[in-house]
Amino acid sequence: MIRVRQVERRDAPRWAAMRAALWPEEDPAALADDVERFFAEPRRGVGAMPEGVLVAETDEAAQAVGFAEVSRRLYAEGCETSPVGFLEGWYVVPEHRRRGVGRALVAAAEAWARELGCREFASDAVADNGTSATAHRALGFEEVVIVRCFRKDLDPGEIAMGDSGSDRPAQRPRLPLELLPDVFAVCRLDAAARVPSWAEASGRFFTVSRTPAELSITALDSVVPADVPCQRGYRAFRVRGPLPLDLIGILTSIADPLARAGVSIFAISTYDTDYVLINGKELDVAIDALKHAGHEVTP
Repeated sequence: MIRVRQVERRDAPRWAAMRAALWPEEDPAALADDVERFFAEPRRGVGAMPEGVLVAETDEAAQAVGFAEVSRRLYAEGCETSPVGFLEGWYVVPEHRRRGVGRALVAAAEAWARELGCREFASDAVADNGTSATAHRALGFEEVVIVRCFRKDLDPGEIAMGDSGSDRPAQRPRLPLELLPDVFAVCRLDAAARVPSWAEASGRFFTVSRTPAELSITALDSVVPADVPCQRGYRAFRVRGPLPLDLIGILTSIADPLARAGVSIFAISTYDTDYVLINGKELDVAIDALKHAGHEVTP
């Protein structure tokens, strides 16, 4: 019988040995340090790699015979939702292969991601690893893209400072953005005004915010009466979600490249995701800036 469970401290030596077998080109000491850090400095949340580790046991073996390292990434090639469950590492010792251990590990990894709200699950392999590609296809994965990766050394220079003040470069997430087809207006009414009927006529998208100073409504430009004080002609980008509420840096990763391009924004956050509105006259500039920053923009 195959049993899959969360890794425990007692599994550390075996997990480290299997990691060294999976990644023989890496320094075994560094791989073991990662194992120790996982237990000593637990960091959970989107972007932690790995965020979770599963190990497989069998009745015949006295110790774990395989493992799967899993995470949640903000973005994965070919996926349309965020975050995406991701299979970071997957290994079964040779003598226990072709017995369903690998399949059981991946099924448990998928269940782990599903319980955390992910709607897609992804993985990767180097282009010439045909064995891994075959194994992925056998488990229901579809190949979406082949990517060539490049690197270069950087000369020492000024390092961008993050918000925390550390000397580590600030990292921004790469996001899947959808350009909504509609044109919007951002309107201001008196604070005591009732929500007008034309707002709900906006259909599938409108927002209402009331403060002591104003009633603010965002709705389809075409339904807003001509005498309503508003700014018209806005286009909207939607971050494909849902997004966990504790994610950091989502709006900043969009606002920063737009600010550098001289594009102002009007941001709306919902429970599931974020919307960023820009003046329609600046749409082409905004799309170029977002793509240059690494975001994926689709209609």
